[in-house]
Amino acid sequence: MRRERLVLTLPPDPAYARLTRLTTSHFLRQHGRGVQESQRDARRVETRMRGALKSAGRTDVRRAIELVMTSSSRAVEIQLVRGRAARARLLQVPPGVAGR
Repeated sequence: MRRERLVLTLPPDPAYARLTRLTTSHFLRQHGRGVQESQRDARRVETRMRGALKSAGRTDVRRAIELVMTSSSRAVEIQLVRGRAARARLLQVPPGVAGR
């Protein structure tokens, strides 16, 4: 499996949380996760992102938030990035079986 990286940059508005769920679900499915697993994990990411987007919208400095999705042979990882140094891992799962 080759390493891939997808970055989704969002304004600090909780209305975009659903977009993170759709993107996460698609990314996980693309990397071999099952339908139910990817939907469940994507809902977890959406919930966490909704809170992050809501709190970012309340601050004085309204910065964009990045959702960074990476895949490798060891894991599929989804991180929340605020600014240059602030990172939070939202999800880390083993890659699915590439039986397609």
